[in-house]
Amino acid sequence: MTIRFTPVRVVCQNTLNLAMEGRKSVLSVKHSRNIAKNLAKAKLAHMKQIIDKVFADATTLFGQMAARTLSAGDVDEFLAVFFPKTAKQQETGNRPERWTRIKDILADPKITPSRTSHTLWGLYNAIVYDEDFRQARETQDGRLERVWFGDGHDLKVKALNAARAFLSTAA
Repeated sequence: MTIRFTPVRVVCQNTLNLAMEGRKSVLSVKHSRNIAKNLAKAKLAHMKQIIDKVFADATTLFGQMAARTLSAGDVDEFLAVFFPKTAKQQETGNRPERWTRIKDILADPKITPSRTSHTLWGLYNAIVYDEDFRQARETQDGRLERVWFGDGHDLKVKALNAARAFLSTAA
């Protein structure tokens, strides 16, 4: 059995991937009838070191994202990376449908708290929310496959990496 620690409440594949991203240090114990004893024998100091590092990294990253206020132009620039305008949309000045849905999520206080609605943290979470809950013509199993392992998973990882990159280039 492999144990990995995260400050993220893992409720879906997206949060599991976020929790596991970049984590090389794990605690492994033999899974047997004596699993409780095996866990008790595991190196607690090593476990604490992993826990402290994961929480510190996540706290820093999420805090930076929540502290980074975005202008309307920043939001459009960020969304254009993932959902670029078609030639016709560029010509007419229209926006992709996903931009509208994501901006609606940001504006909805039932989904996005007002204190984060104009931040990089809010935008990242709106992209994730839109991907996880958008209506597509697929079965529930197909949706889970997309969100956990497919294009939806890839989009969310790219969005997190783009947020990190945005923080490193932003003033």
